[in-house]
Amino acid sequence: MKLSMSILADWLSDYQPRTDLKTDLLEIETVRLFSGKEEPRPNTLYIGTLHQLFSNGSNRVICTHKNDILILNTEDVEDVLNQVLTAFEYYSRWADQTQARISEGAMLQDLIDLSEDILRCPVFLLDSGHRMLACSRRYLPQKEDRFWDTMMENKLGDSAIVNQLNTRYPDRLLYQGIYTLDENNFFTSKGYHYNFFYQNSWVGLFAAIDEFGTFRKGKLDIFLIFCHIIDKWFQTHIETQGASELSIALQNALTSNTREHHELNRLLSLWNWKVTDELILVQLTAPYAPYNINIHLCRTINSSVRDIFAIVMENSIAVLCNLSRQNRGSLETSLAKWLLSGKYYGSVSPVFTLKESLYFYYQYTNLTSRYCERIPGEFYDGSSYVLEHLINYLKDAPLPSPYHPGLLKLMDYDTRHHSSYSDTLRVYLEMERNHLATARALNLHRNSLSYRIQKIAQITGADFDDPNTRLHMLISYKLLNQEHNNSRLSGE
Repeated sequence: MKLSMSILADWLSDYQPRTDLKTDLLEIETVRLFSGKEEPRPNTLYIGTLHQLFSNGSNRVICTHKNDILILNTEDVEDVLNQVLTAFEYYSRWADQTQARISEGAMLQDLIDLSEDILRCPVFLLDSGHRMLACSRRYLPQKEDRFWDTMMENKLGDSAIVNQLNTRYPDRLLYQGIYTLDENNFFTSKGYHYNFFYQNSWVGLFAAIDEFGTFRKGKLDIFLIFCHIIDKWFQTHIETQGASELSIALQNALTSNTREHHELNRLLSLWNWKVTDELILVQLTAPYAPYNINIHLCRTINSSVRDIFAIVMENSIAVLCNLSRQNRGSLETSLAKWLLSGKYYGSVSPVFTLKESLYFYYQYTNLTSRYCERIPGEFYDGSSYVLEHLINYLKDAPLPSPYHPGLLKLMDYDTRHHSSYSDTLRVYLEMERNHLATARALNLHRNSLSYRIQKIAQITGADFDDPNTRLHMLISYKLLNQEHNNSRLSGE
């Protein structure tokens, strides 16, 4: 257990300490009586008298650690030593008890209850959705602040105040260590806050309320020690908590065909996202990636790329990206290295806002991921695969057979006579009926090609001067090719 000089000064307050603290860090682990023969150790508090340090000093007790000094209104060195030893025992026992409770699977409320006598102030622990996970029993509703009163009543922070805080302090959820805000516009009492992170993602916030404006450095150091204890709980138990509320809300929005997703909007607003922000959905896919690899990449992306939120969806990763907070070029650059390392490719939706159906854009990226070239590290814009989208719709629509009947006759002829007229027709149409280009592509003499075209026209009965006939034929080939690819993939 490491203490600071400020914590010890509060513990020894009965001795009316005079303090001269220059570093005052949480790094004191043990205590020894002062001896001029010993080289000072950086983690040790030394206790002696002023006379031992200064020739003209008195017998008053002095405590030193590096350049920090406490001068006490007593000459009883032994009594002070015992008091300091008691302090170490008291705080060490508390730390051991909380660590043991974490190992036993204790909930956060158990840890706060165990620490009430040490913290001695109202505290609140919130998750990433600003929902209350646990709180001090010392807080009395209707006494302090509307925000904390609402928290006690609804177990949820006041969204209006949260949004105001996000607007005024857009980076507050990135702050490290203990911090305060200019609460005059938001809260009645001064508060001290501490953010918790898991793999660089913000997962919660701890707040201590200074009811009477009496917080001193020692009390803040105790609060910081307890924050470190709670941080151990997050690191130990966050894996077992399952999907976060934001993950669940995003998954629901992607799989439910509705424009109404109030919970997702609320949770994203706590990240300072707005319903009018321009968004895109990127689906990352590696056909043969095991589920656990998806989980690992999802966590890596969430912790490494800003202004996005990624979740695992079936055999892929869905990444909701905010283009109002980061441009598309830098976003794709940030994601590209992870795509290459994991052999993933990305399918990208059009730009949309939270006012629209996320389900539609998720289906859009799903289809794009099926039709694109699937080169690792590449991003594929769905607008390049509109024809494939239409063909997929036609294939599943309750319509008569979408294939041109003449083509079906030609394929049947090929099957019975072991010929390849259907391949010749496909190339002929793709070459826009250019005889020279078609003959070169098929490695045929032009006279042989002319004979084949006449034979194909005879078998199919089709008029290839009709543009609608040619379009129908080409779409039929696309459909057949898609069916072939689907069969091949399912066979793998």
